[in-house]
Amino acid sequence: MSSNQQAVRGDAPATYLTGTGRDYAGLESNDRAVKFWVPEPVWEALWELAAYYDSDLSSVVRHVLFAHVYGHYDFLALAERGDQRFLPQGEKEAFLDVPMYSRSAAADNRTAELGKNDHDLKVWMPQALASELEQLAGRTDISRSEYIRETLVSHLFGRVQLPDRR
Repeated sequence: MSSNQQAVRGDAPATYLTGTGRDYAGLESNDRAVKFWVPEPVWEALWELAAYYDSDLSSVVRHVLFAHVYGHYDFLALAERGDQRFLPQGEKEAFLDVPMYSRSAAADNRTAELGKNDHDLKVWMPQALASELEQLAGRTDISRSEYIRETLVSHLFGRVQLPDRR
């Protein structure tokens, strides 16, 4: 069993967060490649986080996207039970304390001031997570790539970095 599919650790502390009770069994394998482009500041920040957590870019991005789609509460409840599928391999405690941000809808490029999207990322993630991201992007009438890019910008640099949609 890989570290990303690890069951509850034997030395895990007593659980205090109940979580929502959703079944995440379908998120055990990263069987879908999702490609998107990001500007230089996002690229650099993701690499720094990967190095900080002694992890890789895909793990960092999967963490952000899981917490964005399913909630930080469930992320923490899973992590507390020792389910490390969405933790960077380095597993630093500070990673659990990162706030998530919501976003409003409309279609225009809100990341333009960060520069051209000239770095491509290919992240392997569970098919169910990719599908949820596609649906969320559809609700805002933007592409999944743009939705992921804006989610990462919001997570890394805060809502102030993204102008309000018109």
